[in-house]
Amino acid sequence: MGYHIDISAAKPFNNIPLKWIAMAGFYVWQIEQDDFRQNDAFLFGTGLEWTPKNWLIKSYVAGYLGYIENSGDKPVVFRAEAQRRINKTVLLLRFQQGLNDFEYSTVEVGGKYYFK
Repeated sequence: MGYHIDISAAKPFNNIPLKWIAMAGFYVWQIEQDDFRQNDAFLFGTGLEWTPKNWLIKSYVAGYLGYIENSGDKPVVFRAEAQRRINKTVLLLRFQQGLNDFEYSTVEVGGKYYFK
């Protein structure tokens, strides 16, 4: 059980389809330890989003930093995503690499179809 609250913002660059994206917040979740009943963490993310014609390309770092030492509660990941829109169809490729307290790499390939 847990909850989070965050604030997100984006700042476009002048005359090019590029913007800086950022997020900061607070994350709380329940844990089952005798000395701690919950863990709190600073939630964060930042990166760039590029949207040339019919493309969406994102690259960012995100994660949270909990306060319990040596417990694996500081996962940070790098994410990259590319989407290509062709009429009502979107093809996508996503990659995620753990940088800290997250030992996995993931790749996602997929598609979306817009009915309207």
